[in-house]
Amino acid sequence: GSSSSSSAPPPPPPLSGSGVAAAAAVRQPAEVAAEADEDPWPEIRLSATPMGLADGRNRAAELQRRGDFDSVALLWDKLWYLSRRCAPPLAAEELRRLARERCEVLALLERWEFVERACGQALGEAALEDADSARVLLWRARAR
Repeated sequence: GSSSSSSAPPPPPPLSGSGVAAAAAVRQPAEVAAEADEDPWPEIRLSATPMGLADGRNRAAELQRRGDFDSVALLWDKLWYLSRRCAPPLAAEELRRLARERCEVLALLERWEFVERACGQALGEAALEDADSARVLLWRARAR
């Protein structure tokens, strides 16, 4: 028998000093979706505050520069998770911005398995304005 039934190449090794890719490779999108009430990446410590979200965005940008797109997708899931638990709660505009950015980054990275869920959450929970709703609907349609 042939062992070529796997359609995806193995994940790249973590960049030296990060260890982030290894942790991200363990979690699959289906697992993260099934555990919406659980932290999607507990190994990465971020506070559920606007400052913690800013730190997470900076980390996601750095991971994206390094080409670690699986970790970027997982970190955006964590940012969404934290945004729903912020104390004090995020302003509606900040939540809309986070939802829009999350969907856009995931679509640009073509992480379709994350895009569909992110877009559904944005449409259902972020009270998007019409222009943003149209973009999010387009990204969700591309994911399908």
